[in-house]
Amino acid sequence: MVKDIADVLNDEVNKSRLSRPEVDLILLHFSELEALKELRASTMRARGHDLIRASDFLHKAGGTYDNCTTAQVLKAVKGMRSAGFSRNTQRMMISSFKKFIKWRIEEGADIDLKKIVQIKAPAMNYDSKKAEDLLKKEEFEQVIAACRNSRDRAIIALLYDGSHRPVEVVNLKWSDLIEDDRGFAVRTKEKTGKERFIRLTYAVPFLTIWQMDRGPYTPEDPVFITKARGDVRPITNATLAYLIKELRARTGIQKLKPSIFRPSKITHDVEDGLDHSYLMMKNWGSLSTRMLAVYAKPSREYIDQVALGHADIKYEVKRGVRGKKLAPLQCPECGTLNPSGAMYCMICRAGLTQDATARHGTILDVLRDIAKRDPEGLVEALKNL
Repeated sequence: MVKDIADVLNDEVNKSRLSRPEVDLILLHFSELEALKELRASTMRARGHDLIRASDFLHKAGGTYDNCTTAQVLKAVKGMRSAGFSRNTQRMMISSFKKFIKWRIEEGADIDLKKIVQIKAPAMNYDSKKAEDLLKKEEFEQVIAACRNSRDRAIIALLYDGSHRPVEVVNLKWSDLIEDDRGFAVRTKEKTGKERFIRLTYAVPFLTIWQMDRGPYTPEDPVFITKARGDVRPITNATLAYLIKELRARTGIQKLKPSIFRPSKITHDVEDGLDHSYLMMKNWGSLSTRMLAVYAKPSREYIDQVALGHADIKYEVKRGVRGKKLAPLQCPECGTLNPSGAMYCMICRAGLTQDATARHGTILDVLRDIAKRDPEGLVEALKNL
């Protein structure tokens, strides 16, 4: 299970990275923020990790969270800036550290507020991800193909189809899934606290198969579990990290990590021309967000395709970004959603492709011919199958 912030900080006391007085102050700080601003557990964990990392620099400067000077605080910030962290990591760590120090001043710490206010965190880097850092559709299909059981296929399909954050899948309960005649949809409030409604398409057949394989469950049970020697437990972040490590080894895709599916899917949806209002509501639960610029990284080929197409200039698509559509195949007979690439419906066995339908039709024609010529022989032959 995911640790709460108290457990995370207590672990650092056991490692002698933080002292007990420091941890007590941090917990008091978060307790006040939780009461005043409804700070979520996931946000507290993230900010807690920021303060843990920042403490290393404060300690090197000769201070601690319960006893530091203005000079030591400024020296610690200088260390954070020169430690080689990415701009966005620096931004979050310095912002969390600055907020905590300002709170310490409000509580009576002898630190110069005017100088602390002047500390500027780096601006957000909206280009931290590049198109080449994300999965191509063909690479995603390799990952799905490398999964060795229905649970793992459902996890990967859900991460991608819902453009989910890893924590949303790890903590997913059956009560978060809406099952209807269209398949499945997801309700989640993880991380931001804003409820998002996500209609699933690609992941539906994979979830359906896992639902059948998993066994009985209650609405409050976790969707994804591990089974070892009869012991059933919910998956954890460590479970997901291990799965991704295994898939990276099987596919050779070194950029594969739990967080790659979200920006990859958002980018594919942008390239496929999906409405931006839909994308913002699906992925952030708001129409007023700049995060689309952070996550979506359309390729140069897509930009060429849009520009040339808009100008009515003919061009040859050698490897079109819209050439492959990752979507389930709906059976024309019973309406069941089947995994992408399936040839026959997993429920009624109707053909899902032209070749499969033709082959199916040929077999039926042969059986009808035999039935006319030797019905008793056909019945006997079917009994012996």
